Amino acid sequence: MDIITYRVLDFIVLQKGMVSGELEKPACQSLLNRLVSKGLNIDFFLSDRHCGIRKMLQIAFPNITHEFRFQKL
Repeated sequence: MDIITYRVLDFIVLQKGMVSGELEKPACQSLLNRLVSKGLNIDFFLSDRHCGIRKMLQIAFPNITHEFRFQKL
């Protein structure tokens, strides 16, 4: 979501069988690749505490700051 316009920029749906293993990391990477290829400058990415996403962002997108979402307990 764009923090200025509050509009959803893009989304992706992956189903089991499209990728092997967990879906979160490949879905995130595919979405970010698509947004970057469209020329969008991504400063922050907010997600849950998925260690695969954190590692992928550190390696593939080191210029994006990764933050974790806040959940009420």
